[in-house]
Amino acid sequence: MAERHASVLRELTELGIALARDLQAAALASADPEVKGRLSADFHRVGRTVRQSMALEARLLRDAARFAREAEAGAEEARKQAVKAKSARVRAAVARLVWTEAEDPDDEDGEVGLVLDRLDRQLELAEVEDDFLDQPIEVLIERIRRELGLLDPEDRQPVIARWHAAHPDADTS
Repeated sequence: MAERHASVLRELTELGIALARDLQAAALASADPEVKGRLSADFHRVGRTVRQSMALEARLLRDAARFAREAEAGAEEARKQAVKAKSARVRAAVARLVWTEAEDPDDEDGEVGLVLDRLDRQLELAEVEDDFLDQPIEVLIERIRRELGLLDPEDRQPVIARWHAAHPDADTS
């Protein structure tokens, strides 16, 4: 609809300019002062109409540009919120895996904190990828899990069972 309005305004402007030229030529050609005065007043009204049409056309163009900027800003804000929400879901899932594998549930040695910091860095890198929102959350979780060196959830064993598997000759009595 805006395109049609702009087209009509352009046409009105062109017609007004053509009429103003005709009125100007007629006023200049007329020898009768009364006719010349009437044609000059008509020329002034048509000129004002042309200026208003041009001003309205410029306003419509500014409004269209502003609406486009606002729509783009809204889309960018929506994307940021979607990235933030997806990132939070990925972080929560991977953080659960980190804490599940933690050998010290109180994290007294700070190991879990370091792994969570690495997780945050990995997420920051993933968030700026063009296809971050298109990737299934499971794919992101798996990729970051592997990048952090966490066990596959299906391979996860209790800590003591992993220790025994790694040290079969150890005396546990």
